[in-house]
Amino acid sequence: MIIKAFIIAFLLISSASVAIGQTYRDYDSGLIVEATDPEGLKQARNAAQKAYEFFRWLGYHNTIPVRIRFQPVVLYRWADKKTERVYAYADEKQHIIYMTQWDESWLVDQKVFGQKLTPELYQSILVHELCHLLANAAAGKILGTAVSEYIAYVAQIQSLKEQTIRRIIANYHTDPFKTREINSFNLWKNAHRFGIRSYLHFKKTGNYFLTDVLKGRMDPDKKLMASMMSAYR
Repeated sequence: MIIKAFIIAFLLISSASVAIGQTYRDYDSGLIVEATDPEGLKQARNAAQKAYEFFRWLGYHNTIPVRIRFQPVVLYRWADKKTERVYAYADEKQHIIYMTQWDESWLVDQKVFGQKLTPELYQSILVHELCHLLANAAAGKILGTAVSEYIAYVAQIQSLKEQTIRRIIANYHTDPFKTREINSFNLWKNAHRFGIRSYLHFKKTGNYFLTDVLKGRMDPDKKLMASMMSAYR
């Protein structure tokens, strides 16, 4: 069901080292962005617009309260309690996105889809994280990991320029997923390859899979788990 209710969106971008310096308001969507530096403001504004445009294209016009926090170091804690430094991650329960600051020296040697990190790719990471939260809002629940990553990667890659998309696809000699292959096993093997194969699946098959996921009709992870459980009976 298309979500028609409009929730006021609130994005707060903060940094511990500098006082808030700029404010951006989009009165059509109710989007408010407060940034500590011009680059953070620009990246957040553009990423939010691209993320919302992607979901509007799917027929979902909802916006949600989100806090985006830029900081020098972003650590993600895995289920086994180990921590890893990451570009960004979304707290799906608290609606907070933690994003590494663009000027952080650690980013200089990092790559995304086999490409040196550029402002365009950096912004696409924020699109990715925002789409996790928007997908949950559209589905009315926190989605399974694999299908959530599928949606986020498709939106992320779709947000890039055509020449950038061609370059990153060329880095991976791979085929589109078959729908049954969109599962956590393939995600954990190689996340960026999972993203490329997801995008190729989307370009080949259209948005039917996305629509089925958001309507609760499709989750290959559940089928995988069911088949694994039956094998042990």
